[in-house]
Amino acid sequence: MSKQYSTEISYFKDVAENCINKESWGIISAVLGNKENRTALMNNLWFNKNFKDLQNTLKDDKLFDNSQWEEVKTTFTNKLNEVSAEKKRLESFKKDYQVFLETEKTLVELTQNFENTKKEYQTSEIKCQNQKSKVLELSNHKKEILNELSIIKSNKPSFFSYWFSKSQRNTYKKALEIALNTYNQISEEMNIENPILLKDESDFNKIASLLKKQEVETNRLKKQVEKLFIQTENARTELKNNYADIHYWENIESKKSQESCPWYSDRLKKLQSELFIISLKLNEVFILTANATSSRISTTLAGFFEYLKGETTASKKEIKAMWNTFFLVIPVVSSTFASIQTMFKDLGKEDIPWLFIDEGGQAIPQASAGSIWRSKRVGVVGDPFQIEPVVTIPNSITDNISNYFDLNRNHISSELSVQSMADRINPLGSYLTINNKEEWIGIPLRVHRRCISPMFEISNNIAYDNTMYNSTAKPCRVNVQFETSFIHCKGNIQGRHFVQEQADIIKELLINEINFIEGLPDIFIITPFSEISYSLNSFLFKHLINEVKKFKEIDSEEMGQWLKSHIGTVHTFQGKQAEGVILCLGLDETTKGAANWASQKPNLLNVAITRAKYRFIAIGDKEIWLKQAYFNHLSILDEGVRMHNIV
Repeated sequence: MSKQYSTEISYFKDVAENCINKESWGIISAVLGNKENRTALMNNLWFNKNFKDLQNTLKDDKLFDNSQWEEVKTTFTNKLNEVSAEKKRLESFKKDYQVFLETEKTLVELTQNFENTKKEYQTSEIKCQNQKSKVLELSNHKKEILNELSIIKSNKPSFFSYWFSKSQRNTYKKALEIALNTYNQISEEMNIENPILLKDESDFNKIASLLKKQEVETNRLKKQVEKLFIQTENARTELKNNYADIHYWENIESKKSQESCPWYSDRLKKLQSELFIISLKLNEVFILTANATSSRISTTLAGFFEYLKGETTASKKEIKAMWNTFFLVIPVVSSTFASIQTMFKDLGKEDIPWLFIDEGGQAIPQASAGSIWRSKRVGVVGDPFQIEPVVTIPNSITDNISNYFDLNRNHISSELSVQSMADRINPLGSYLTINNKEEWIGIPLRVHRRCISPMFEISNNIAYDNTMYNSTAKPCRVNVQFETSFIHCKGNIQGRHFVQEQADIIKELLINEINFIEGLPDIFIITPFSEISYSLNSFLFKHLINEVKKFKEIDSEEMGQWLKSHIGTVHTFQGKQAEGVILCLGLDETTKGAANWASQKPNLLNVAITRAKYRFIAIGDKEIWLKQAYFNHLSILDEGVRMHNIV
């Protein structure tokens, strides 16, 4: 692969850097949705007067060299073949292991049969030898009798003695009769024993032949098993925890198995990354080459952006074609559910190839219906144990609708989310037991990679039945000075939830952090109540801007933006993270009932504490909060920390 495709990830990079922001490496995705976002995209990407935008890039590359298309196409094909070859190699690892198991099983069975045959061989050999001895003994006895008969006959009395001596004649006849009877008896016995010997010899020969075959086959399988064992061990050494043998699946619930990816190699990961990079280049060169040939892409995009402005009379078929062309150039767009109806009003059933719903646990089902209907395939990602849907319809109305249409809570409920409904139809998943109630979770991801201790342990305990595994990498350096703790602070509320004494502590903490890094810190200030976030924003503005000005120039707009993006309710920070989090709990004895609302479920605390990657502080009255469900787990942070008893 040529160097230019392997060392840099880019996709219309110049356009992205100039028209989006300097840190963008490509225009692979765009923020759309509401009119403000759509207008910003148009002005930045297509009607940009300050920089060379996508429109001018397509226009200036009319003489695009077709040889580059052939080069990148060849490079892509070669890299794709490398990926396919590596997948086949990994598949051979899997097959080798299956063959190893089957061969080893066959060897065990054959070895057992071989041992049994050896015993049969020994028994048959003894039996055959005994029968041979018996027949030989009879044969020898028969020979002796024949000799005896011969002797008797040779000693037969002479003619006159035989006929004139009765005693000699009787003695001869008796001796001859006895010898003949014995001979006949032995002959009869031999007639019986000889076939037995023949059968025993035949059986013995068969067993001997079988034993030889089994010995040859056993030795062959032993060599094959030894060869396969070396192959599988080499593969195991290479793949490490990704080697999915029988022990891997028997221990699928273990941390080791959960952290791994079965039958996956570092080489495949590298090749797939390289293929992704060259795929971006392939798509970019294709667009430029195709547009240089006919200008259809730039013409269609021009029509598309006019359509976004609302200045078009195109048919729905033409609009779908324009969207498809836009997706060819920018394959991923984001939008809120509220803007789907407006933005995709002219797209019909399954016109969108893929829909990914993020934070599905926070989305109400009816809000997603339009986007799901317009999509061929839907992937829902979320966590039902974080922030739940915000439903403004009173429960009484929901209950009346439910009763009127004879529906149950599986059909209509303020607690239903896109995530819970997607989980319900997912056949792959597991049960989690929370508050003695089993919850079915579809394809749970059980490896946590955001928080270190003790935030992870608290979250795992209160929300996930201790089924999660922590694989968060320990940081080389933490840019937050404060230590994880619970700061006990009592005070009197102002308004409904805000406690000034707690705000003073937050001010101290943030000023220390500003001085520590000589700038604005990577810290979220989270609270369960919106009133506290508003009051903190107003209170902290003057103190923080004056402190930051000691180290750099900052205007009111920048300071206001930082406060807006770093102070808010738990709902504000769903899906976000920071090195440190300060949880301001508020309340006093007169309003402590609000703590019951916040602690009804683990979701609120779970979100708040898992926004913090490395440091977490909770500030509140421990006599109120550490007695609440779930929040009582914060008591492990209360040991040995500084106390603020401000009344």
